[in-house]
Amino acid sequence: MKKILWILILSALVLLVFVLGLYFQDISLLFNRPKVVARVNAVEITDRDLKREMAFLKVSENASFSENTREDLLDRMINDTLIVQEAKRLGLTVSEAEVNSRVAAAQVGYSSEESKKALKSLGLHADRWRDLIERQVLIEAVEKRVVEDTVRVGEDEIDAYYWAHQGEYYRPPRVHARQIVVETLEQARALKEKLKAGEEFQAMARKFSRGPEKDQGGDLGWVTELDLPRAFSQVLFHLPLGGVSEPVSTQYGFHLFRVEEADRGGKIPPDEAKRQIADELKVEKADQAFQAWIEDMRSKAKITIKDLRGGE
Repeated sequence: MKKILWILILSALVLLVFVLGLYFQDISLLFNRPKVVARVNAVEITDRDLKREMAFLKVSENASFSENTREDLLDRMINDTLIVQEAKRLGLTVSEAEVNSRVAAAQVGYSSEESKKALKSLGLHADRWRDLIERQVLIEAVEKRVVEDTVRVGEDEIDAYYWAHQGEYYRPPRVHARQIVVETLEQARALKEKLKAGEEFQAMARKFSRGPEKDQGGDLGWVTELDLPRAFSQVLFHLPLGGVSEPVSTQYGFHLFRVEEADRGGKIPPDEAKRQIADELKVEKADQAFQAWIEDMRSKAKITIKDLRGGE
């Protein structure tokens, strides 16, 4: 009987601790409730949301913020909230594969642990960061559906723009280059000897380079003189095709360059220029259409904004 009594007492104590825990958690949430800085229809935006958005943009866009840019950011968040509400109305969703792809792209060059540390330093949990990326993918899907897919650029517009600006459509000289970056001059000279003896540049880059493009065989892609430090362009634009440079010293180490292809530049062919113009005009029109669309959305929504300095 005593044993049963003790079990009942212990059970009651556990229940009491649980209830008190919930109570004090509710009290804590009450006193630490985030401040509402805006309402968009039935959705609240809090100062905590604003801080998370700042952290997200610091990670994804390397952005910094002042008092004025915080107000601009809140305005952008209001727009984003309206767009997400429109996505729900349209029944638009994004797949997990799309979100995974965007998350993976954002983590290129960082290990999983490095990413977690970077997010933690900004007070942003990895799951919340993923939610914000998912929201961004959804916003882009809405913009494509309601704006970009409706924009049309006519051939007459393209032709008129080309003839009015054809002097702008010239391509500067460029080269398709690769590099190997090593720590010491001795390493660079030893690698150059191996390359002269017939070793493949791409394989050597993958094996020995410290450069960020090592996994791509040191591929720098197509570059112009304006894309490069002067110390690099002076070497690359005087190298023969297939030739390997002497070691070039920088703060990052010693670089060996090889030129795969070269393009002397000149006037861009009309067909290529017009394709470029079509893309540029479509982006410009889409931006104008989006601004008109979001202003219309805002005019129909119930929006309350509080001054971030304390007023309303």
